[in-house]
Amino acid sequence: MPRLKKKVAVAEVDSSATDESIVETAEEIVHAVGEKPKRGRKTAKTTSKPSGDFGSALDKFLGKAYPNSLITQLKDTTFMDTGLPDFNFFISGRPRTGGIPLNGKITTFYGPEGSGKTSMIARLLKVAIEQGVLPVFLDTERALEKRRFAQLGIDWSKIKHLWPTCIEEAFDIVEKISELAIAHNVNDKGVLIVYDSLAGTLTSDENERKMDQVEIASAAKVINRNMKKVKRIIEKANVGLVLIQQSRINMQVIGHADKYSLPGGQGLKHNSDVLVRIAKGKQDIEGQIVKISTPVKNRLFKPRQSIEAYFDYMNGFTLKQSLANFAKIMVDIGYMKKAGAYCYFANEPDDKFYAKELYERLQGIDELNQLTEDVENYIDANFLEINRLIGQEEIEDPEHLNEIEESSSKNDEDEDSED
Repeated sequence: MPRLKKKVAVAEVDSSATDESIVETAEEIVHAVGEKPKRGRKTAKTTSKPSGDFGSALDKFLGKAYPNSLITQLKDTTFMDTGLPDFNFFISGRPRTGGIPLNGKITTFYGPEGSGKTSMIARLLKVAIEQGVLPVFLDTERALEKRRFAQLGIDWSKIKHLWPTCIEEAFDIVEKISELAIAHNVNDKGVLIVYDSLAGTLTSDENERKMDQVEIASAAKVINRNMKKVKRIIEKANVGLVLIQQSRINMQVIGHADKYSLPGGQGLKHNSDVLVRIAKGKQDIEGQIVKISTPVKNRLFKPRQSIEAYFDYMNGFTLKQSLANFAKIMVDIGYMKKAGAYCYFANEPDDKFYAKELYERLQGIDELNQLTEDVENYIDANFLEINRLIGQEEIEDPEHLNEIEESSSKNDEDEDSED
Protein backbone atom coordinates (compact mmCIF):
# COMPACT_ATOMS: atom_id res chain seq x y z
CA MET A 1 0.00 0.00 0.00
CA PRO A 2 2.72 2.60 0.73
CA ARG A 3 4.21 1.92 -2.66
CA LEU A 4 0.80 2.45 -4.34
CA LYS A 5 0.29 5.81 -2.60
CA LYS A 6 3.68 6.98 -3.78
CA LYS A 7 2.81 6.20 -7.42
CA VAL A 8 -0.50 8.05 -7.20
CA ALA A 9 1.18 11.17 -5.82
CA VAL A 10 3.73 11.20 -8.63
CA ALA A 11 0.97 10.82 -11.22
CA GLU A 12 -0.92 13.80 -9.82
CA VAL A 13 2.11 16.08 -10.02
CA ASP A 14 2.90 15.01 -13.58
CA SER A 15 -0.67 15.57 -14.79
CA SER A 16 -0.89 19.10 -13.40
CA ALA A 17 2.58 20.26 -14.37
CA THR A 18 1.85 21.69 -17.82
CA ASP A 19 4.75 24.11 -17.49
CA GLU A 20 7.90 22.98 -15.71
CA SER A 21 9.03 26.52 -14.97
CA ILE A 22 5.75 27.32 -13.23
CA VAL A 23 6.00 24.16 -11.14
CA GLU A 24 9.58 24.95 -10.18
CA THR A 25 8.63 28.48 -9.15
CA ALA A 26 5.63 27.20 -7.20
CA GLU A 27 7.98 24.87 -5.33
CA GLU A 28 10.16 27.89 -4.53
CA ILE A 29 7.13 29.64 -2.99
CA VAL A 30 6.39 26.58 -0.88
CA HIS A 31 10.00 26.50 0.25
CA ALA A 32 9.93 30.26 0.97
CA VAL A 33 6.96 30.09 3.30
CA GLY A 34 8.27 26.92 4.99
CA GLU A 35 7.23 23.30 4.85
CA LYS A 36 3.88 22.20 6.17
CA PRO A 37 4.35 20.84 9.72
CA LYS A 38 3.73 17.16 10.17
CA ARG A 39 1.00 15.94 12.44
CA GLY A 40 1.96 14.96 15.92
CA ARG A 41 4.00 16.50 18.66
CA LYS A 42 5.25 20.05 18.03
CA THR A 43 8.99 20.54 17.76
CA ALA A 44 11.22 23.57 17.61
CA LYS A 45 11.61 23.05 13.84
CA THR A 46 7.86 23.15 13.06
CA THR A 47 7.21 26.24 15.18
CA SER A 48 10.01 28.32 13.63
CA LYS A 49 9.15 31.28 11.35
CA PRO A 50 9.02 30.69 7.56
CA SER A 51 12.32 31.34 5.85
CA GLY A 52 12.79 33.26 2.59
CA ASP A 53 11.01 36.23 0.95
CA PHE A 54 7.48 35.31 -0.12
CA GLY A 55 6.99 38.55 -2.05
CA SER A 56 10.02 37.96 -4.28
CA ALA A 57 9.04 34.36 -4.91
CA LEU A 58 5.47 35.43 -5.73
CA ASP A 59 6.69 38.10 -8.16
CA LYS A 60 8.82 35.50 -9.92
CA PHE A 61 5.92 33.07 -10.16
CA LEU A 62 3.41 35.67 -11.44
CA GLY A 63 5.93 37.00 -13.95
CA LYS A 64 6.31 33.53 -15.47
CA ALA A 65 2.70 32.42 -15.21
CA TYR A 66 0.94 35.67 -16.24
CA PRO A 67 3.45 37.88 -18.11
CA ASN A 68 0.72 39.86 -19.92
CA SER A 69 -1.31 40.56 -16.79
CA LEU A 70 1.30 41.70 -14.28
CA ILE A 71 1.31 45.47 -13.65
CA THR A 72 4.30 46.91 -11.81
CA GLN A 73 3.04 50.50 -11.57
CA LEU A 74 -0.45 52.03 -11.59
CA LYS A 75 -0.69 54.68 -14.30
CA ASP A 76 -2.08 58.14 -13.65
CA THR A 77 -4.92 59.21 -15.92
CA THR A 78 -3.86 61.63 -18.62
CA PHE A 79 -6.28 64.33 -19.72
CA MET A 80 -6.85 66.55 -22.73
CA ASP A 81 -7.43 70.12 -21.64
CA THR A 82 -10.69 71.46 -23.09
CA GLY A 83 -9.68 75.08 -22.53
CA LEU A 84 -12.75 75.53 -20.31
CA PRO A 85 -11.76 75.56 -16.60
CA ASP A 86 -15.29 74.90 -15.34
CA PHE A 87 -15.74 71.88 -17.62
CA ASN A 88 -12.31 70.53 -16.68
CA PHE A 89 -13.18 70.82 -12.99
CA PHE A 90 -16.54 69.12 -12.99
CA ILE A 91 -15.20 66.20 -15.07
CA SER A 92 -11.86 65.62 -13.33
CA GLY A 93 -11.55 68.00 -10.37
CA ARG A 94 -8.60 69.66 -12.13
CA PRO A 95 -9.29 73.04 -13.75
CA ARG A 96 -5.81 73.31 -15.29
CA THR A 97 -4.50 69.80 -16.06
CA GLY A 98 -7.86 68.02 -16.30
CA GLY A 99 -10.45 67.65 -19.02
CA ILE A 100 -11.36 64.69 -21.22
CA PRO A 101 -9.58 61.52 -19.98
CA LEU A 102 -7.43 59.71 -22.55
CA ASN A 103 -5.53 56.56 -21.61
CA GLY A 104 -8.08 53.79 -21.60
CA LYS A 105 -11.06 55.89 -20.47
CA ILE A 106 -14.51 56.08 -22.05
CA THR A 107 -16.59 59.26 -21.83
CA THR A 108 -20.21 59.04 -22.96
CA PHE A 109 -22.23 62.16 -23.80
CA TYR A 110 -25.98 61.71 -24.04
CA GLY A 111 -28.98 63.97 -24.45
CA PRO A 112 -31.92 64.82 -26.70
CA GLU A 113 -31.70 66.26 -30.18
CA GLY A 114 -30.56 69.86 -30.46
CA SER A 115 -29.01 69.90 -26.98
CA GLY A 116 -25.42 70.61 -28.06
CA LYS A 117 -23.75 67.19 -28.40
CA THR A 118 -22.39 67.88 -31.88
CA SER A 119 -21.23 71.32 -30.74
CA MET A 120 -19.26 69.64 -27.96
CA ILE A 121 -17.69 67.28 -30.52
CA ALA A 122 -16.49 70.26 -32.54
CA ARG A 123 -14.89 71.73 -29.41
CA LEU A 124 -13.08 68.50 -28.55
CA LEU A 125 -11.74 68.02 -32.08
CA LYS A 126 -10.50 71.60 -32.14
CA VAL A 127 -8.58 71.43 -28.85
CA ALA A 128 -7.18 68.00 -29.77
CA ILE A 129 -5.55 69.49 -32.85
CA GLU A 130 -4.25 72.48 -30.86
CA GLN A 131 -2.68 70.25 -28.22
CA GLY A 132 -1.13 67.70 -30.55
CA VAL A 133 -3.56 64.89 -29.70
CA LEU A 134 -4.39 62.84 -32.80
CA PRO A 135 -8.17 63.20 -33.44
CA VAL A 136 -10.10 60.36 -35.09
CA PHE A 137 -13.72 61.11 -35.97
CA LEU A 138 -16.07 58.17 -36.56
CA ASP A 139 -18.96 60.00 -38.17
CA THR A 140 -22.21 58.14 -38.79
CA GLU A 141 -24.46 61.14 -38.15
CA ARG A 142 -22.97 63.23 -41.01
CA ALA A 143 -23.93 66.21 -38.86
CA LEU A 144 -21.01 68.51 -39.66
CA GLU A 145 -19.64 69.70 -42.98
CA LYS A 146 -16.32 71.26 -43.89
CA ARG A 147 -17.62 74.83 -43.98
CA ARG A 148 -18.99 74.49 -40.45
CA PHE A 149 -15.68 73.03 -39.24
CA ALA A 150 -13.80 75.92 -40.83
CA GLN A 151 -16.17 78.46 -39.26
CA LEU A 152 -15.39 77.04 -35.80
CA GLY A 153 -11.64 77.20 -36.49
CA ILE A 154 -11.07 73.47 -37.06
CA ASP A 155 -8.42 72.31 -39.54
CA TRP A 156 -10.22 69.51 -41.37
CA SER A 157 -7.00 68.13 -42.90
CA LYS A 158 -5.67 67.17 -39.46
CA ILE A 159 -8.63 64.93 -38.60
CA LYS A 160 -8.84 61.24 -39.47
CA HIS A 161 -12.44 61.10 -40.67
CA LEU A 162 -14.18 57.74 -41.19
CA TRP A 163 -17.75 56.63 -41.96
CA PRO A 164 -18.35 53.19 -40.39
CA THR A 165 -21.17 51.23 -41.99
CA CYS A 166 -22.19 49.43 -38.78
CA ILE A 167 -21.47 49.42 -35.04
CA GLU A 168 -19.32 46.28 -35.37
CA GLU A 169 -17.09 48.03 -37.93
CA ALA A 170 -16.80 51.11 -35.71
CA PHE A 171 -15.63 49.01 -32.75
CA ASP A 172 -13.23 47.15 -35.05
CA ILE A 173 -11.72 50.50 -36.11
CA VAL A 174 -11.26 51.47 -32.45
CA GLU A 175 -9.49 48.15 -31.82
CA LYS A 176 -7.16 48.51 -34.82
CA ILE A 177 -6.25 52.10 -33.93
CA SER A 178 -5.43 51.02 -30.36
CA GLU A 179 -3.25 48.16 -31.59
CA LEU A 180 -1.32 50.56 -33.83
CA ALA A 181 -0.95 53.01 -30.94
CA ILE A 182 0.55 50.22 -28.82
CA ALA A 183 2.87 49.10 -31.63
CA HIS A 184 4.12 52.66 -32.17
CA ASN A 185 4.33 53.37 -28.42
CA VAL A 186 2.06 56.41 -28.44
CA ASN A 187 2.66 57.68 -24.91
CA ASP A 188 3.13 61.41 -25.29
CA LYS A 189 0.06 63.25 -26.56
CA GLY A 190 -2.18 60.27 -27.20
CA VAL A 191 -5.17 59.63 -29.45
CA LEU A 192 -8.77 60.86 -29.11
CA ILE A 193 -11.48 58.83 -30.87
CA VAL A 194 -14.86 60.54 -31.12
CA TYR A 195 -17.76 58.33 -32.23
CA ASP A 196 -20.92 60.19 -33.29
CA SER A 197 -23.14 58.37 -32.73
CA LEU A 198 -24.17 54.96 -31.45
CA ALA A 199 -27.83 55.70 -32.12
CA GLY A 200 -27.06 56.79 -35.68
CA THR A 201 -25.31 53.53 -36.61
CA LEU A 202 -27.00 50.34 -37.73
CA THR A 203 -25.81 46.90 -36.68
CA SER A 204 -24.78 44.37 -39.34
CA ASP A 205 -28.06 42.50 -38.76
CA GLU A 206 -30.06 45.70 -39.27
CA ASN A 207 -28.17 46.35 -42.49
CA GLU A 208 -29.15 42.95 -43.86
CA ARG A 209 -32.79 42.76 -42.73
CA LYS A 210 -35.73 43.72 -44.91
CA MET A 211 -37.98 46.63 -44.15
CA ASP A 212 -40.83 44.45 -42.90
CA GLN A 213 -38.63 42.48 -40.49
CA VAL A 214 -38.58 43.39 -36.80
CA GLU A 215 -35.23 43.86 -35.02
CA ILE A 216 -35.35 43.88 -31.21
CA ALA A 217 -32.51 45.35 -29.12
CA SER A 218 -29.96 44.63 -31.84
CA ALA A 219 -27.77 47.64 -31.00
CA ALA A 220 -27.80 46.93 -27.24
CA LYS A 221 -26.67 43.35 -27.86
CA VAL A 222 -23.77 44.44 -30.05
CA ILE A 223 -22.72 47.17 -27.59
CA ASN A 224 -22.84 44.81 -24.59
CA ARG A 225 -20.90 42.17 -26.48
CA ASN A 226 -18.10 44.49 -27.61
CA MET A 227 -17.70 47.17 -24.93
CA LYS A 228 -15.64 44.99 -22.59
CA LYS A 229 -13.24 44.12 -25.40
CA VAL A 230 -12.97 47.75 -26.50
CA LYS A 231 -12.36 48.83 -22.92
CA ARG A 232 -9.55 46.33 -22.51
CA ILE A 233 -7.73 47.24 -25.73
CA ILE A 234 -7.82 51.04 -25.22
CA GLU A 235 -6.51 50.58 -21.65
CA LYS A 236 -3.28 49.21 -23.12
CA ALA A 237 -2.86 52.25 -25.39
CA ASN A 238 -2.92 55.99 -24.75
CA VAL A 239 -6.36 56.22 -26.38
CA GLY A 240 -9.41 58.04 -25.08
CA LEU A 241 -12.83 57.17 -26.46
CA VAL A 242 -15.73 59.63 -26.55
CA LEU A 243 -19.13 58.13 -27.38
CA ILE A 244 -22.18 60.15 -28.37
CA GLN A 245 -25.61 58.68 -27.70
CA GLN A 246 -29.14 59.98 -28.08
CA SER A 247 -31.27 59.93 -24.95
CA ARG A 248 -34.58 58.13 -24.69
CA ILE A 249 -37.80 59.45 -23.15
CA ASN A 250 -39.13 57.31 -20.32
CA MET A 251 -42.89 57.76 -20.41
CA GLN A 252 -43.35 56.03 -17.04
CA VAL A 253 -41.75 58.92 -15.14
CA ILE A 254 -44.37 61.05 -13.39
CA GLY A 255 -44.06 64.73 -12.58
CA HIS A 256 -41.04 66.89 -13.24
CA ALA A 257 -38.40 64.20 -12.67
CA ASP A 258 -35.83 63.57 -15.38
CA LYS A 259 -37.63 61.68 -18.16
CA TYR A 260 -34.53 61.17 -20.29
CA SER A 261 -32.50 57.98 -19.94
CA LEU A 262 -29.44 56.50 -21.63
CA PRO A 263 -30.22 53.66 -24.07
CA GLY A 264 -27.68 51.11 -25.27
CA GLY A 265 -27.84 48.45 -22.57
CA GLN A 266 -26.01 48.03 -19.28
CA GLY A 267 -22.69 47.36 -21.03
CA LEU A 268 -22.52 50.98 -22.15
CA LYS A 269 -23.16 52.29 -18.64
CA HIS A 270 -20.85 49.84 -16.86
CA ASN A 271 -17.85 50.40 -19.14
CA SER A 272 -18.14 54.18 -19.40
CA ASP A 273 -15.94 56.00 -16.91
CA VAL A 274 -17.93 59.25 -17.14
CA LEU A 275 -21.57 59.70 -18.15
CA VAL A 276 -22.16 63.30 -19.21
CA ARG A 277 -25.71 64.56 -19.59
CA ILE A 278 -26.23 67.39 -22.10
CA ALA A 279 -29.52 69.26 -22.18
CA LYS A 280 -31.14 72.22 -23.88
CA GLY A 281 -31.07 75.64 -22.30
CA LYS A 282 -32.46 79.03 -23.20
CA GLN A 283 -31.71 80.36 -26.67
CA ASP A 284 -31.24 83.78 -28.20
CA ILE A 285 -30.26 85.02 -31.65
CA GLU A 286 -26.53 84.64 -30.93
CA GLY A 287 -26.40 81.26 -29.22
CA GLN A 288 -27.83 79.03 -26.52
CA ILE A 289 -27.18 77.77 -23.03
CA VAL A 290 -25.99 74.14 -22.88
CA LYS A 291 -26.63 72.46 -19.53
CA ILE A 292 -23.93 69.86 -18.78
CA SER A 293 -24.02 67.53 -15.77
CA THR A 294 -22.83 64.20 -14.38
CA PRO A 295 -26.04 63.12 -12.61
CA VAL A 296 -25.26 59.39 -12.44
CA LYS A 297 -21.63 58.34 -12.77
CA ASN A 298 -18.11 59.76 -12.72
CA ARG A 299 -15.14 57.58 -11.79
CA LEU A 300 -12.70 60.50 -12.02
CA PHE A 301 -14.33 62.97 -9.64
CA LYS A 302 -17.40 63.37 -7.50
CA PRO A 303 -20.58 62.98 -9.60
CA ARG A 304 -23.70 65.15 -9.46
CA GLN A 305 -21.92 68.26 -10.72
CA SER A 306 -23.44 70.64 -13.26
CA ILE A 307 -22.50 73.74 -15.24
CA GLU A 308 -24.15 75.98 -17.81
CA ALA A 309 -21.99 76.61 -20.87
CA TYR A 310 -22.84 79.16 -23.53
CA PHE A 311 -22.46 78.07 -27.14
CA ASP A 312 -22.02 80.95 -29.58
CA TYR A 313 -23.37 79.95 -32.99
CA MET A 314 -20.47 81.68 -34.72
CA ASN A 315 -17.54 80.96 -32.39
CA GLY A 316 -18.48 77.89 -30.37
CA PHE A 317 -18.16 77.57 -26.59
CA THR A 318 -16.96 80.78 -24.98
CA LEU A 319 -14.26 81.22 -22.35
CA LYS A 320 -16.18 84.18 -20.91
CA GLN A 321 -19.08 82.02 -19.76
CA SER A 322 -16.66 79.34 -18.57
CA LEU A 323 -14.85 81.81 -16.31
CA ALA A 324 -18.14 83.10 -14.89
CA ASN A 325 -18.94 79.50 -13.90
CA PHE A 326 -15.39 79.03 -12.62
CA ALA A 327 -15.76 82.04 -10.32
CA LYS A 328 -18.82 80.40 -8.75
CA ILE A 329 -16.88 77.15 -8.39
CA MET A 330 -14.05 78.98 -6.59
CA VAL A 331 -16.62 80.37 -4.15
CA ASP A 332 -18.18 76.92 -3.61
CA ILE A 333 -14.83 75.27 -2.78
CA GLY A 334 -13.73 78.12 -0.50
CA TYR A 335 -10.97 79.57 -2.67
CA MET A 336 -12.86 82.85 -2.99
CA LYS A 337 -15.27 84.58 -0.60
CA LYS A 338 -18.75 85.90 -1.26
CA ALA A 339 -20.40 89.10 -0.10
CA GLY A 340 -23.99 89.32 -1.29
CA ALA A 341 -23.99 89.23 -5.08
CA TYR A 342 -20.26 89.96 -5.18
CA CYS A 343 -17.21 87.74 -4.77
CA TYR A 344 -13.62 88.56 -3.83
CA PHE A 345 -10.27 86.95 -3.16
CA ALA A 346 -9.38 86.48 0.51
CA ASN A 347 -6.21 88.56 0.23
CA GLU A 348 -8.12 91.44 -1.46
CA PRO A 349 -11.38 91.85 0.55
CA ASP A 350 -12.00 95.38 -0.74
CA ASP A 351 -11.78 94.38 -4.41
CA LYS A 352 -15.27 92.94 -5.00
CA PHE A 353 -16.67 91.97 -8.40
CA TYR A 354 -19.45 89.98 -10.06
CA ALA A 355 -18.67 86.43 -11.15
CA LYS A 356 -19.39 87.30 -14.77
CA GLU A 357 -16.66 89.99 -14.62
CA LEU A 358 -13.80 87.52 -14.01
CA TYR A 359 -13.10 87.30 -17.75
CA GLU A 360 -12.45 91.05 -18.02
CA ARG A 361 -10.26 91.05 -14.90
CA LEU A 362 -7.73 88.55 -16.23
CA GLN A 363 -4.98 90.09 -18.29
CA GLY A 364 -4.17 87.45 -20.88
CA ILE A 365 -3.62 83.70 -20.97
CA ASP A 366 -0.62 83.75 -18.62
CA GLU A 367 -2.66 85.21 -15.79
CA LEU A 368 -5.43 82.67 -16.45
CA ASN A 369 -2.93 79.80 -16.36
CA GLN A 370 -1.51 81.05 -13.08
CA LEU A 371 -4.97 81.33 -11.53
CA THR A 372 -6.04 77.82 -12.56
CA GLU A 373 -2.71 76.42 -11.36
CA ASP A 374 -3.13 78.07 -7.96
CA VAL A 375 -6.70 76.79 -7.66
CA GLU A 376 -5.60 73.27 -8.60
CA ASN A 377 -2.91 73.32 -5.90
CA TYR A 378 -5.58 74.46 -3.43
CA ILE A 379 -7.85 71.57 -4.52
CA ASP A 380 -5.05 69.03 -4.05
CA ALA A 381 -4.36 70.35 -0.55
CA ASN A 382 -8.07 70.32 0.48
CA PHE A 383 -9.43 67.48 -1.64
CA LEU A 384 -11.54 65.70 0.98
CA GLU A 385 -13.12 68.91 2.27
CA ILE A 386 -13.91 70.06 -1.28
CA ASN A 387 -15.62 66.75 -2.04
CA ARG A 388 -17.80 67.34 1.01
CA LEU A 389 -18.73 70.87 -0.05
CA ILE A 390 -19.70 70.26 -3.67
CA GLY A 391 -22.57 68.23 -5.10
CA GLN A 392 -25.01 68.97 -2.29
CA GLU A 393 -27.86 70.38 -4.37
CA GLU A 394 -30.26 68.36 -6.47
CA ILE A 395 -29.66 68.60 -10.21
CA GLU A 396 -32.79 70.08 -11.75
CA ASP A 397 -34.43 68.55 -14.79
CA PRO A 398 -33.02 70.68 -17.59
CA GLU A 399 -35.62 69.78 -20.20
CA HIS A 400 -38.57 71.03 -18.12
CA LEU A 401 -37.00 73.93 -16.26
CA ASN A 402 -38.83 76.59 -18.28
CA GLU A 403 -42.11 74.73 -17.98
CA ILE A 404 -41.78 74.67 -14.19
CA GLU A 405 -41.18 78.41 -14.12
CA GLU A 406 -44.13 79.10 -16.41
CA SER A 407 -46.51 76.83 -14.48
CA SER A 408 -45.54 78.34 -11.12
CA SER A 409 -45.99 81.87 -12.37
CA LYS A 410 -49.37 80.92 -13.86
CA ASN A 411 -50.48 79.47 -10.54
CA ASP A 412 -49.48 82.69 -8.79
CA GLU A 413 -51.59 84.67 -11.28
CA ASP A 414 -54.58 82.38 -10.70
CA GLU A 415 -54.26 82.82 -6.93
CA ASP A 416 -54.14 86.62 -7.35
CA SER A 417 -57.25 86.60 -9.52
CA GLU A 418 -59.14 84.51 -6.94
CA ASP A 419 -58.26 86.99 -4.23
